[in-house]
Amino acid sequence: MLSSELMQNEDDIGYFQLLKEAVDYFSGNKVEVKIVNGRFFHGKAYLGASPSFSDIRSGFASVGSSNFTGGGLAGNKELNMLTTDREVVEELSEWFMEQWNDGNSRNFKDKFLELLKNYVTTHSPPYEVVAKALYEVYSPPQLSQMGREDYLKSLYPHQVLSYTRARSILQDYGGVVIADSTGLGENEGGHKPCHGCGEVREEPASHSPPKTALDTTWHDEMNKTHFHMDSINTELISSNPPDTALRDYQDRDFIIIDEAHDFRTPSSNRYKALQEFMASGKREVVLLTATPPLTTA
Repeated sequence: MLSSELMQNEDDIGYFQLLKEAVDYFSGNKVEVKIVNGRFFHGKAYLGASPSFSDIRSGFASVGSSNFTGGGLAGNKELNMLTTDREVVEELSEWFMEQWNDGNSRNFKDKFLELLKNYVTTHSPPYEVVAKALYEVYSPPQLSQMGREDYLKSLYPHQVLSYTRARSILQDYGGVVIADSTGLGENEGGHKPCHGCGEVREEPASHSPPKTALDTTWHDEMNKTHFHMDSINTELISSNPPDTALRDYQDRDFIIIDEAHDFRTPSSNRYKALQEFMASGKREVVLLTATPPLTTA
């Protein structure tokens, strides 16, 4: 669920600032987080009491369908019941404490914080100074010769650098990996090599993202830039035999693979299909990946 939100908000600096604030909040000594093992736990309740849950004089309770997510709290159509009846609040708090102290409940705070921290991108002036210094030192020569293409105007400086480096590496080696950290906009950075190269070549382009990304982020980006590519989602490649999964795309010689880490397992259908496809002709390929939680190759 968090991964899906990140994909939709990867270029929103404000979203990652909120994630940082969430880390600060849940790191506090007064905040505890638990997870329930065993049977699927589906109940949702939100409780507040004054002066404490052991001495409830006033309070509130909300019970219903809303998950503790942006959609559940603000976007979706949900059904919840809110009450300030003290006796009802007491009964619900007793129920909650039973679940909290149950033997199937265990501390999850450290793991929860670890997950959040993996997605936090720090934005501060020192980092910008270092980034600019690296940009000036390693900026590729062709950057000054590119002019001001319309499709670059919407990019942040670090994305322009990623694009120009990717374009240079593609020309030299026929393939490139774009692996910016989560939150730095690898989807836009990946779409621009296709856009830029597509404008100076006649060969058709194609790309393969997960279905969730294809239906949201990629379609939005292609509609915004008016540059469209034939697409096949990753899941569809996996569900077909490797020798037929990409048969309809044999005339494509410029390929972009989103969430490329999903192709890392040699025994999988998607790996074999991509391997056969790349070996069947001379093709350029862009691999996109940004997955901090991934710790194994």
